[in-house]
Amino acid sequence: MLVSVSQDQTPSYYLSNEEKFEKMFVLRGHTETVTCCAVSPSVSYIGSGSWENMLKVWSTSLNEPCDAE
Repeated sequence: MLVSVSQDQTPSYYLSNEEKFEKMFVLRGHTETVTCCAVSPSVSYIGSGSWENMLKVWSTSLNEPCDAE
């Protein structure tokens, strides 16, 4: 698994097979440059932070932000 961050406001999530990484989905929802990310030990969630002072938590199975309520 690999997660990349970008100035285009979109982290991307990749999975690898034996030979290469394949992009699974792009996480859209930030309005500023994404500067950091982390993956949960279970690989069920991805956290991403950006210059808009926002931390988003994403479900890797649903490809969408988790509700923070």
